[in-house]
Amino acid sequence: MEASVKKFAEEKLTKYLEINNLRKTAERYAILEEIYSNSGHFTIESMYENIMKNNYRVSTGTLYNNMRLFVKLGLVVKHVFKGNKSQYENAHNTVKHDHLVCTECGRMEEFPYTEVQETLNDISSKRGFTMENHILYLHGICRECKIKAEKKNSDKTKKTN
Repeated sequence: MEASVKKFAEEKLTKYLEINNLRKTAERYAILEEIYSNSGHFTIESMYENIMKNNYRVSTGTLYNNMRLFVKLGLVVKHVFKGNKSQYENAHNTVKHDHLVCTECGRMEEFPYTEVQETLNDISSKRGFTMENHILYLHGICRECKIKAEKKNSDKTKKTN
């Protein structure tokens, strides 16, 4: 992650904490550092494990509270996929992407948003709308789940014959 993006996130957090007379704790900044040091999606549980490996002692409650704050500040994006399991990612990820979400297993795959950008721009333009950002989730069945289902159906057919 670019140092300037991390610095921007830290400055935005610091400004908010100062304006709202909230404490600037080492734990808050350690969580933010962890988020902006890694790419991809994470859960509170995986974040907790990573933070503990770095010898910071925080509770999962502290993580949840800070994650809500980071989402509110636009520093983190929250995704809810299959089973209402929340995943998060750094909001300033330099690789813009959208998501394919399997409705069977909950697997999530990213794809570059450039693959749909032209279509989204056309849709916006035709309606006189200036798009600033978008979040796209395509829900369906992943390749692995399709293969499993086809195998299961094939096995059933063999048994009935």
